[in-house]
Amino acid sequence: MNPFQVSLIRMTHGRLPPLEAPAQRLRDRWRDESLAAVWLHDGDWYHPAVDALAEGIVEQRDVTGAAERLGRARAELGVGIGEAIDDVTCLYAAAGAEPGPDVLRAVSVGWVVGNETAPAPVGLVDPWSGLPTLDYLLLRLRETYGEAGRQGKDPTTTRALVVVDVAVEQLTAFQRLARAAAMGKVMADSFGEGHPMAVAAPGVYVALVPRDAGLGARVSELRAAVDLAARARGVSAVVRRPPRVWVEGLPASVDDVPALLGAAGAA
Repeated sequence: MNPFQVSLIRMTHGRLPPLEAPAQRLRDRWRDESLAAVWLHDGDWYHPAVDALAEGIVEQRDVTGAAERLGRARAELGVGIGEAIDDVTCLYAAAGAEPGPDVLRAVSVGWVVGNETAPAPVGLVDPWSGLPTLDYLLLRLRETYGEAGRQGKDPTTTRALVVVDVAVEQLTAFQRLARAAAMGKVMADSFGEGHPMAVAAPGVYVALVPRDAGLGARVSELRAAVDLAARARGVSAVVRRPPRVWVEGLPASVDDVPALLGAAGAA
């Protein structure tokens, strides 16, 4: 961590730099709303680009430059693209408006640049979507098979994979990023922390779920959630419509799981 980052972290635990009253009030509302709704750690929320964004909105100036700087700073700090975009959305909600596509694009472009120069993230997480990688899901599946074996149960009768395919071809890096951010939120909201999930391939996502009477309804709800998120986030053009959502049974042996996950990503 460089001295600049250290000074920023210390600053966030004390008072933020003063601004003109209207901008400061907006910044305070933004911070409160973000911490309540999307931001995970209050100690790393502040960055000087925050001030530039708040001032620019109050003064009705172009804020794309500040938005790009903030996106880059978020990536360098290890913040996922979904959290970064949701944070800026909270700013506009605090101002009684909605972010335009130019602002969201600027945040995303900055995030991509920052992500390219940031140290490799610790853990098994895909930074674009915020979801775990296939390596993580495979680890959890091995645990599932192992626990079932110790209990004398058959995991193929109690668990299944739900596969979501929204992939379309010939997308720009920005379009792939926007899709990944939207789908990361959809998967997290639909399944929550109790269901291991992963990115199987660009535009393809997998979740380990109980094989029970409610599985069919969850698949239908997930398909509807993907459509809703695509419209709400303006990514309908880069998401397969309708999305392909299906249930994939687990193989009898855990040794066959990697091939199954690979096939799901290539489907």
